Amino acid sequence: MPIKNKYFSVEEANSFIPKLLIDIPLIQSLMKSLVCEYPDVRKAREKAQFNGGSFQGVDYINCVLQINSLT
Repeated sequence: MPIKNKYFSVEEANSFIPKLLIDIPLIQSLMKSLVCEYPDVRKAREKAQFNGGSFQGVDYINCVLQINSLT
């Protein structure tokens, strides 16, 4: 699916700022969780082609889904 460029007026862009001030720190926190709290997932991802696995996988996926819901 090709991505279309979207151009915003100054007013439209400014109207997004309050939401961004909430969403950006939340995304940063969730990304930190992915990196810091789920180190086992990185190992599983590296072994995925060999059917690797992780006990942390479910929590990791839930965190990824939270991030995706913001985009």
